[in-house]
Amino acid sequence: MRLPGAASRAGLDLQALLLLGFLLGAPLAVAQETPIPPPSHPTAEGRGPYPGPRVFYIANAGADVWLSGGSGVRVILDGGVMVNLSSKNAVGGSWFTTAGDDGFPTGPMLHWRRWLGPTRSVDVAVGTPIAGPHSVRPGSVLGMVKYNPVPWFGVVVRPELLRQSEYYDLHTSRWVPSGTKSRLSLGAELGGKPGLLVGSIALVVSLVGLASFDF
Repeated sequence: MRLPGAASRAGLDLQALLLLGFLLGAPLAVAQETPIPPPSHPTAEGRGPYPGPRVFYIANAGADVWLSGGSGVRVILDGGVMVNLSSKNAVGGSWFTTAGDDGFPTGPMLHWRRWLGPTRSVDVAVGTPIAGPHSVRPGSVLGMVKYNPVPWFGVVVRPELLRQSEYYDLHTSRWVPSGTKSRLSLGAELGGKPGLLVGSIALVVSLVGLASFDF
């Protein structure tokens, strides 16, 4: 069992730095976004279904708030590759990292995308952390359903079922027993070039901030 200390405080500071980087980068990223090209000429960042690019990358940066089972704001970075199987479906994988009150879980996700048109789509994904704090242990099931009205922006709901070992909750100042817990969040993400830009800025801000921490 671990009591809160310098590492926990540093974690909360890093969360704030990532959120700051997201807020600083979002307006710049949206301003840099170019007009959507015609459907017959999609780009390699997933702007359209097949017969557009067969393989395309995904780069998402976002933030969400808890509808149940959590508190505060969580920052999410996620990047990977998808393959267009047809004009309606694409599948792929990514690697995610989150920063919130529960630390920094990180791990793989499997994605399915349903194209609703040349630019609109719905993403469904499920993943599990391979590393994380006591409140989000490996084997936790992290789900995601996201509607993308345009290629570079989406609204996302994340249902999660967590495996937990005993840990100390900084907000309630009490020990939380091991077991399982469900929670639900709602948020927004930038994708494509804006997501890549925001994610990069958030990482740079956090690394600069970490260099100034006195552990």
